[in-house]
Amino acid sequence: DTGGGGGGKAAAGHIFQALQYLRRLTNHPRLALDLSRPEHADAVRRLREQGGSLEDIAIAPKLVALRQLLWDCGIGGGEEEDGGGGGAPWLRVGSA
Repeated sequence: DTGGGGGGKAAAGHIFQALQYLRRLTNHPRLALDLSRPEHADAVRRLREQGGSLEDIAIAPKLVALRQLLWDCGIGGGEEEDGGGGGAPWLRVGSA
């Protein structure tokens, strides 16, 4: 039955909004943050209490996967932390 106003279009709009939110969230949680929402502010507070940071690559699933892919291809420092002399030279800022 399709004879009922624009309810289907509104539902589709909500679905697309949810998908856009999930896309931003998986790119990097900071892109989906709205600190005016109490649950988001609380999540940031808990992250800081645990010693985490919004700048940490570990909270961005796609960046973690990219880092692993680069390491698997021999690009980057493997298990080394940043600044260990390895890594992709084109990713270094200010090196000459």
